[in-house]
Amino acid sequence: LVPARFERFLWFGLLACLDTFLYAVTFLPIRAFVALYSLLALALRIRPQEPRSPGSPRNLRPPAFSRAQAYDLARCVVVAAGVGVLRRVPLSRAYHWIRGQNTIKLYVIIGIMEVFDRLLCAFAQDALDSFYLSTRGALETIQNTRKSAVFLSLVTVVTVAHALLLF
Repeated sequence: LVPARFERFLWFGLLACLDTFLYAVTFLPIRAFVALYSLLALALRIRPQEPRSPGSPRNLRPPAFSRAQAYDLARCVVVAAGVGVLRRVPLSRAYHWIRGQNTIKLYVIIGIMEVFDRLLCAFAQDALDSFYLSTRGALETIQNTRKSAVFLSLVTVVTVAHALLLF
């Protein structure tokens, strides 16, 4: 009875991880592309072409740039920065450095990594929440834009540091 429930729990965890991974590699870039289009349309004040059907409205506006779109674009930037940094890490050197350590040193290193993992998880979650809250009115004033840019930089640094720790 217990192993069957445990297996279902493991399958649920696997599917949740798969869902998150597929969102990051498929749906998030599409949403970021739509957000980038909206931002460019807003910046260039592009008016879409009028539709040719007779019953359509004539006063079309460019798509508005929303807070959710800014957040999606920023998440895509963070993922791209993380992938860019991790591609430059020489994995073979890290492997041989770890392999050359004593067993007791490895236990200490693993313990330190677990502590830093928990700290970075908590700090990254707070930084992401602060960034999301700072995107409210980010395009209205220069001060709000700067505040959002600072939080985006902080989120990017923390996320890349956490990825390097776990890599």
